[in-house]
Amino acid sequence: MPAPTNVVKLRNALAPADKDGFEQRSSHYPGVGAEGGWWDRIAGAGMGGAR
Repeated sequence: MPAPTNVVKLRNALAPADKDGFEQRSSHYPGVGAEGGWWDRIAGAGMGGAR
């Protein structure tokens, strides 16, 4: 399993609620270069394609 990115680490560090008890929602959607083999990541990042 690959190591989490800094974005995922930041999302995971958020508290589920703020100091007043209001829910804080967070989500992360893998973007360009996040999936596929090495060629898919390079080609997708270089051409702006997302999977």
